Amino acid sequence: MVEPGRETQYTESDVIDVFRDDLQESTDVTSKKVGGRSRVWWIPVIPDE
Repeated sequence: MVEPGRETQYTESDVIDVFRDDLQESTDVTSKKVGGRSRVWWIPVIPDE
């Protein structure tokens, strides 16, 4: 029987690398440091003209 919980664990660096290396190159992703070790990522919305 498989133990409950997540089977795969990722480090903080693994997650940041995906945003920085993959998504930022293929998508217009923006990030901002919001204090301490916290950073938020989002896809900017371009208003219709």
